[in-house]
Amino acid sequence: YNSLSDFIMSSDEKGNPQDYMGMFAVTAGIGAKELSDSYLAKHDDYHSIMVKALADRFAEAGAEFLHHQIRTNYWGYKSMLVLGQHLDTLLVLITRIKKLFSKSLM
Repeated sequence: YNSLSDFIMSSDEKGNPQDYMGMFAVTAGIGAKELSDSYLAKHDDYHSIMVKALADRFAEAGAEFLHHQIRTNYWGYKSMLVLGQHLDTLLVLITRIKKLFSKSLM
């Protein structure tokens, strides 16, 4: 098995690190469990599920936003964003085309 430390380069002869690893954590779910549980206590499964789903989506969106900010403002990957935007568009188009073909084959 590998751990994250297996993917970090070792230090040079002087002990200077040659590689870095960054991490961040986001949440949009503070209080979501309690709210979800309160809906469950009222036998309202729909609202309970929606609270959990929204908290999850907001956390994902926050992570994507933070990751984008770090990549573009601190790591200097702005030149690669143009390619990334085109790839995202291409993936959306491929997904839509697959859906069209799968419907026409039914």
